[in-house]
Amino acid sequence: MSTVDEIEAAIKALPPTERERLADNLPSILPEMNGDLKWKRIIHDTQPRPALTALGDEIAAQVKSHSGELREIRNRLDDLIEDNLEFTPEFEAAVQESEREMAGGIRPRVRQP
Repeated sequence: MSTVDEIEAAIKALPPTERERLADNLPSILPEMNGDLKWKRIIHDTQPRPALTALGDEIAAQVKSHSGELREIRNRLDDLIEDNLEFTPEFEAAVQESEREMAGGIRPRVRQP
């Protein structure tokens, strides 16, 4: 029996609470399971991928050639959402306060990400 088989058997033998604790800790035990690290590797991968580049170029061209249609769809969706949206009294009060501040020359607040 290999070490991996022994580890798998030991994990299967753990009580559920211990298995859950192990699952929570796996990214720190096995950094390669960390999703952020996987994305960083993908983002910074310098290996040429002509098929993927061609697909990206094709999609970009399609979006560019249909930008008017996409804008129209977006406008229709915005209208649909707006027509079915109900504002809470708190939201309406916040909008009115902001409008008063802007009318009074107070610069609008910009939310920082």
